[in-house]
Amino acid sequence: MLEWEDVSKKFSHENKPLSDHIKEVKEIGKRLLDFYELTGISYDVLDYLAEYHDYGKRYKNWHWNDKHKPPHSPLSVKYLIDNRIYLKAQKEWTDVLWYLILKHHGSLGYTPRDYYGIKPYIDRLRIKKIVEKIDFDSKIDLTDLFGLFKLADTLSASNRPNFNPPTPIIEEDSVRKIIGKVDERWSEQLKLSTLPNVALLKAYTGWGKTSASLNFFLNKDIKKIFYLFPNISAINQFHDKLNRVFGQNVCKYFYFYDASIEGPDSGSKEELDLLNSEFMAENFLTPIIVTTIDQFLLSFLQSGKYYRKRVMFRNAGIILDEIHLLNPLMLFILVYILKKFQATYNFKFLAMSATFPIALKDYLMKELNLKENSWLSYDAGYKTRRRIMFEYRDDDIENHLEEINGHSDEKILIILNTVDKAIQIAKRLDKKQPILIHGRFMYKDRESKERQIEEQKKSPHILIATQVCEVSLDISYDYMLTELASITSLVQRFGRINRYGDRTDKTNVLIFRPDVRNEKYYPYTTKDLEISKLVINKLKGPSLSNENLLIEELDKYYTYNVLQNNIREASKEINIDGFEQLLQFFFSLSYEDEELSKILAYRESFTTLIMPHPRCIVPEEDEDKKTIELIKKIIDTDVASLDFNNKRAFYREVKALGVSVPIWWLRGKSLDEKILFPVVELDKCYSTKYGFRDRERDRN
Repeated sequence: MLEWEDVSKKFSHENKPLSDHIKEVKEIGKRLLDFYELTGISYDVLDYLAEYHDYGKRYKNWHWNDKHKPPHSPLSVKYLIDNRIYLKAQKEWTDVLWYLILKHHGSLGYTPRDYYGIKPYIDRLRIKKIVEKIDFDSKIDLTDLFGLFKLADTLSASNRPNFNPPTPIIEEDSVRKIIGKVDERWSEQLKLSTLPNVALLKAYTGWGKTSASLNFFLNKDIKKIFYLFPNISAINQFHDKLNRVFGQNVCKYFYFYDASIEGPDSGSKEELDLLNSEFMAENFLTPIIVTTIDQFLLSFLQSGKYYRKRVMFRNAGIILDEIHLLNPLMLFILVYILKKFQATYNFKFLAMSATFPIALKDYLMKELNLKENSWLSYDAGYKTRRRIMFEYRDDDIENHLEEINGHSDEKILIILNTVDKAIQIAKRLDKKQPILIHGRFMYKDRESKERQIEEQKKSPHILIATQVCEVSLDISYDYMLTELASITSLVQRFGRINRYGDRTDKTNVLIFRPDVRNEKYYPYTTKDLEISKLVINKLKGPSLSNENLLIEELDKYYTYNVLQNNIREASKEINIDGFEQLLQFFFSLSYEDEELSKILAYRESFTTLIMPHPRCIVPEEDEDKKTIELIKKIIDTDVASLDFNNKRAFYREVKALGVSVPIWWLRGKSLDEKILFPVVELDKCYSTKYGFRDRERDRN
């Protein structure tokens, strides 16, 4: 027989009696429920979760500062079952709430180990049958309420009981400040405020769509604003621009791989979960959040602890920049989410692109049932300019690097389709001291390279980059060598050449045959490249009289049927009906699950942050040696003992060392639970100069 102590005598956290923690979670939770307008579900559910989630801490042998304390979640459930404490308002949901309490430090998936005879109880719970009978909206409300309860739990544990969620305040003056220099385009930019809740914008490079897009929210009631960019590398520059106007109301959300706490319960699990929850809360509670499209998609694909983030998108304003860069599978998933959740979540959603193919516009208009007033197009800038002239060479770019020799007094941009190829070219040109930038650098190293580019933007230099430069590089280069890519990507790349000019009469872009070594993980489809080759050969040299011809030719070849076929093929990676049946819009998948792993591996669409293990780092420079010491320091830090302000400082250190990697790289990797953030040893090596690279290829 277990012995239980009084809630007022037991401490749930340092200097906090369990009774105070329960009271705070209820109070914060109700404020969050009101803020997100979760009216479809009773306060009774929140009260039940708040009251009993930590009852296991009443166990006589549980002490908050004991590193070997037993997991309290199963103890809480055992107490409830043994004492037959049911949810009075909806007794039939009680089994589900016991399950949520059991899982409140993890995901809604795995089966726990047997603590104090709890497993036989759990095995008999009728969770799935009950969930199947709950209607769609109630299931969504229930899991979102669970997410808000967890947020309240975190805010109380980190001693922020008075937290009130702030809302963004968007006015014309603030948008003008973001834009900087307002000109004759302002009347066009202001028309964004007249668009309905789901809308599409096409605007030529230089129109100012990313900055002006805040006008979309001028007459709309929103709880938060999310800027979704194609990748982490695109975030920094725009965040800094927003920060100058909105200050601390803007946050960059970087997300760490959390598989280390996806497994069975363990004694250290609560501390790990609390730290990860604090990290998420610290970066996801500001009024304006700059993050990546895959964070939006993964939240609705129910990966891991999705419910903690998904609820944040309720009544949110969402801007998706450069939607044309989404691969077919991501586009399919995006449309599925918007169709399935729009009525419940009331998104205010603006998708933007500098190129916006007609096929993509028609697909979105049809699938999302949009009317013509949902579409704005400003592409006149392309019709009056020819800033580039290009040639195509049916050969590997590596065989033509001498082309840059006659341009030593110019700024040269070399763009490759893959990280491996970019590193390979950087090594070939090492004596010319190029700057290399791609998506697999640590945040601190990426920032250093961005500063270097900014410092040299008026001086001759060589920049070697991947697709990351398509959406985040506001510099005008003089000469470019690039691999063939999709037309939409090429137009973005062309926008980095002679950026502020109007015309050129000499060739300033060379395009080369792409190096497709592994089609499964290649960023472009075969059809994309076939279309590009046709268009490029037709418009090479002076045949390109204006840049709009590229868009017109793209629309001739990239038809609605081609797009549909691409999406149909990609969608075979996910059986959406089976996905719904399996997850019931309630349960979650781990990254190891076969269904989810197929999606995550598709063309390296989905990424997460890790820190490379010190054994992965090649000490080529002094900075690499410093990095090794920084990671060792993080591994050795007792973060759980830090106060809130010191934790915030610690998080900044951790974020600086994060590297964005494809999630599929991490499949099967075991992480040390004693290390609070994912320090991963991969079969790759890392250096400040080259980022992550393949060990085998590096040896060759």
